[in-house]
Amino acid sequence: MGSSGEWAIPSHWVVGGSVGHHASKAATVILAGALALGVFMFTPRPHISLSNGRFSVSDCTISISRRVVSATFTLTNTGQVDGFADVHLNVDGASASMNEFGVPAGASIPGELTSPLADCAIHSYTLRMCVPRARGGYC
Repeated sequence: MGSSGEWAIPSHWVVGGSVGHHASKAATVILAGALALGVFMFTPRPHISLSNGRFSVSDCTISISRRVVSATFTLTNTGQVDGFADVHLNVDGASASMNEFGVPAGASIPGELTSPLADCAIHSYTLRMCVPRARGGYC
């Protein structure tokens, strides 16, 4: 080595090709990843939210010791494309009823779910919404 500040790369540091080949391959992979991320980020998607959830429970039918819970709500899509949302009516934390709702871009729609209860006891009720990643997907 001379005093010019240049040095040779030891041959055992290079595996499977030249350093330039690996650098261009890495640049290609990084560019492809950035392009895919850019397409994903700028692809119009629905943006659906659930609001105004309300629950009602029917009177207990003593002869069969049963009643029905109903939930009403509003789904709003502020996104630029139509979308779908799965809404679950949960009773004591478990899904008792579910339906998929189509929500047009820029619109709000009312929704309703009902479920029979196996008894007249006191239960907790919640609504859970999820947006499947692809039509027919699960969430």
